[in-house]
Amino acid sequence: MSASAWMNYGFMAVGLLLASCAVPATTNRQSSLVDYLSPKEEATTTPEKITVRLPLDVGVAFVPAGGTKTTDKGFGTASDAGVFITLDQEHRLAEMIRTNFAEKPWIRNFKVIPSSYLTAGGGFKDMERVSVLNRVDIMILVSLNQVQFTDPRWYSWTYWTLVGAYAVKGDKNDTSTYVDAAVFHVPSHLMLFRADGTSTVKGGATWAQREAKLREKSAEGLGLAIQDLCRRLDEAVATFKSEVAAGRRQDVQLLDKDGISIGAAGYDPAKR
Repeated sequence: MSASAWMNYGFMAVGLLLASCAVPATTNRQSSLVDYLSPKEEATTTPEKITVRLPLDVGVAFVPAGGTKTTDKGFGTASDAGVFITLDQEHRLAEMIRTNFAEKPWIRNFKVIPSSYLTAGGGFKDMERVSVLNRVDIMILVSLNQVQFTDPRWYSWTYWTLVGAYAVKGDKNDTSTYVDAAVFHVPSHLMLFRADGTSTVKGGATWAQREAKLREKSAEGLGLAIQDLCRRLDEAVATFKSEVAAGRRQDVQLLDKDGISIGAAGYDPAKR
């Protein structure tokens, strides 16, 4: 066989290999509050009405991370149980929430609690242990769900050269992020309220820079979703207080620092 024929076969083999790599892929990273709160233990009984006194000692923590799943269209599914945010990222995201609420008049202490303090599937017993350790009675548990879709353009592999791999934007990447925060009164196990935050980040990358760009967009999406969450948490707090004051939350009595029930005749909103 001539040298030119071998060269043609070589180009065909490389083309098929690269084409097989350049398929749409979806990566889903998530942590689940339901998984954390559903251990195999006896169900607890929540009191008909609980008393919460202001100001509050609050802790915020991310629930233990779940797995990362990548699905390649036409090539099956591969799973990776790794954590998709680093401890440094987690701390910075939790600090964004703490900064937004730490100076509120109804907050006495606000602590960032590392997810490493929590046990996967630990449930309310685990939450109680962590709250006692950190001296908080209100816990904000944050769960994450992020989906990244990579759609290689047709020329992402046809321009596979040393220059093209770094210069030609051959991948279109979309990152959608959803974060959920559930606020619990730990002693009673009652969820007081919840809020969520979302973000969508679009971008493109060269083939060689794809993984770095995906990590960059992942971090950007998480930051934007947490910003949205902070805004929605502010709204949820206001709604919660108004519902308690109006008597629409019969399961909660909210007392100010003088022990006066919010919504009662002697309640002074300025004291909070």
